Amino acid sequence: MLNLRRCLRILPCVVGLTVMSLTGCSSLLRNSIPVDRVPPELLAIPRENMQEISFTRLRQDAPETYLIGDGDVLGVFIETVTESSDFEVLLPRLIGGQPSGEDEEGSLPAFGTEFLVQEDGTISLPYIDPLDVGGLSLKQVRDAIRVEYQIKRNILKAGSDRIDVTLVKKRKYRVMVIREDMDPDRRRSGKTGESSNATVHYDLEEPPTGRVVELPAYENDVLGALSRTGGLPGLFAKNEVLIYRGLFNDATDHDAMISALHAQFPYLDEDQLIELDPSVTRIPIRFHSYNPPTFTEKDVILSEGDIVVVRARDRDVFYTGGAIPGGEHQLPRDYDLDVLGALAIAGGQIGQGAVLAQAGGQGGRGRSGTGLPPSLITVLREVPGGGQISICIDVDEAMADPSKRILIKPGDVVVMQFRWHEDLINFFLQSIQIQWSLNDI
Repeated sequence: MLNLRRCLRILPCVVGLTVMSLTGCSSLLRNSIPVDRVPPELLAIPRENMQEISFTRLRQDAPETYLIGDGDVLGVFIETVTESSDFEVLLPRLIGGQPSGEDEEGSLPAFGTEFLVQEDGTISLPYIDPLDVGGLSLKQVRDAIRVEYQIKRNILKAGSDRIDVTLVKKRKYRVMVIREDMDPDRRRSGKTGESSNATVHYDLEEPPTGRVVELPAYENDVLGALSRTGGLPGLFAKNEVLIYRGLFNDATDHDAMISALHAQFPYLDEDQLIELDPSVTRIPIRFHSYNPPTFTEKDVILSEGDIVVVRARDRDVFYTGGAIPGGEHQLPRDYDLDVLGALAIAGGQIGQGAVLAQAGGQGGRGRSGTGLPPSLITVLREVPGGGQISICIDVDEAMADPSKRILIKPGDVVVMQFRWHEDLINFFLQSIQIQWSLNDI
């Protein structure tokens, strides 16, 4: 009992220090900003009110009639002119195969001698100059051939003037697609597994790598590239698609520009640099209603050599520490996470108006439930220009007032802390418990 009385003697001191410590965040962290005084531009933009883009904006509008372009292969039959005039030889092509019985990939049912449309849009037919067919329909090509052979040169005679033009093979565009939209843990290990918070089912059988795809004409767009490589960006991808265009010299200029910007503005992040790069086209998948995307149909059409990139959300993480277990946690992609939700994800328990400290936190104080839980949250947040601010949040106030529950931004550090009076009272209560334990021995 003597030891207990000694412990009780310090109770007035504890009470006095408690009163002194109840002056708010400014006395605890002089450089901290109370949550209700944080400038709006430093707060996270809500994600839950974002809307998904119409998928038809990711593809081009195909013409009603296929228009010929360089790279197409035409089957042309001109009676008495082209060599392939034997219909029995051409019959296999008519039903979709070649005489060998195997159809070349991408070939269509057709017959006639094959002519490749050159880069200048012309085909070279017998006895006439190269004929420009670029941008014409099949019917217009037939009419142009008839004009050349029957009217201008009088090669075809009445009764033997049959002309047929068919599309043997559509032109294609080769583009590179690089996708990173899978669980970051799986990307590192190369295996299917579970994320830190939930089981994830993967559509891809192996870690993402660059893949070259051939897109037929009028399907050479963002939607065509995505549909052939796994669909729209998944949960572990950013809500956008990047298109890199240009040649090697353009890429060299790009690297030089990025280096110069880094040297002059070292605080610029990757997204800000992309906005300044004219060789990169950004196609958002989701957007805020007050900022609808303004890209055009031309922006989603892909050309030979373009690179389509779906980036991972590796940097969309926040960190925790202090009186809760420390770690790195992934932010949700399509919904908001406030500061109390972040603490719950990190292993805290929200109850009785406070977040109870768990084992592995700041000394584990209060984890038994017999002491005071921590009631102070400090959010360390980066600001434009490379600086940092600390935002002070009272747990009880956040529980009672949703406006105090600020949304977490990528890169935030959420620290749970005991106030001074909580530490002192917990020390006092632990001392009493120790004395009782010793007296029971």
